[in-house]
Amino acid sequence: MNFYFPSEPSAEDAAPQIPENPIGNLLNPLLKDALSLASNPMTANMDKGVFDVASEVGAALQSRHVENIGEVLKIAALREAPTETPKEQPDSGWVQIFLKFSGDAASAVEHEVWGRLLGLEIAEPKSVSRRTLQYLHGMDLWEIEAFAEYCAFAFAFESGWRFMLEGEAARREIWSYGREIDLTQHWIDVGLLSSEASTLTLRNAVGLRVSYRDKTWEVRLNQEAASEAVAPIRYRKFSVIGQQISAALSFKTFNGYARNLIKALEGQGQAVFSPLSDA
Repeated sequence: MNFYFPSEPSAEDAAPQIPENPIGNLLNPLLKDALSLASNPMTANMDKGVFDVASEVGAALQSRHVENIGEVLKIAALREAPTETPKEQPDSGWVQIFLKFSGDAASAVEHEVWGRLLGLEIAEPKSVSRRTLQYLHGMDLWEIEAFAEYCAFAFAFESGWRFMLEGEAARREIWSYGREIDLTQHWIDVGLLSSEASTLTLRNAVGLRVSYRDKTWEVRLNQEAASEAVAPIRYRKFSVIGQQISAALSFKTFNGYARNLIKALEGQGQAVFSPLSDA
């Protein structure tokens, strides 16, 4: 196949175009900070387009990787051990992948979630999937922090599976703490929440329990309400990955949120929430 060029590119066109303020001026400070280097890791002759990366970069990167793993392991080591020693251990492949990915955890927030995740897997092998490790490794720091904030408003079924109540009442209560917290659509889009909402089935429900932290309620149908006159109670479950990551996060408790939301849902007439603890 032949390609036709109207003319040969000139030497001037082929030469690298150097801006007056190249981003290269910001690279050295960035790399020095990220790798804790004492000297500039890169030297450049911009006129000739020659760039040299110091050999210390590779060693510094490996050193930071080991330091990060050390912080993660320290957090895991300080977690409470299960009452009974597990009958099995996480498989070696899982451990190797964990060490590979957690070495890139560069902040205290990331150290914490990776350390907690390791503690969960040691306490209950096969409770954290390799897919979850891969997913967490790809999360931005702001996403980890924002998801932790979001999880503070999650309820859980008796099984421990987390879910978010949906609807105007739930949205209003979350927004009272900050609209920026309500990133529901983002978490759906990236796979941490189920893509489909569900409805609490109360008509034949017996012993349905939901909890918020250490407070639990039994939920039953309000027999005095006309079914056609009340809106259904809708919720959205966490995905498997969302559930596993949320179990490793540390987040606040907002008892006022739970109390106000349950009061609002009861006010809609469909359900009665009977506290089984001091709610």
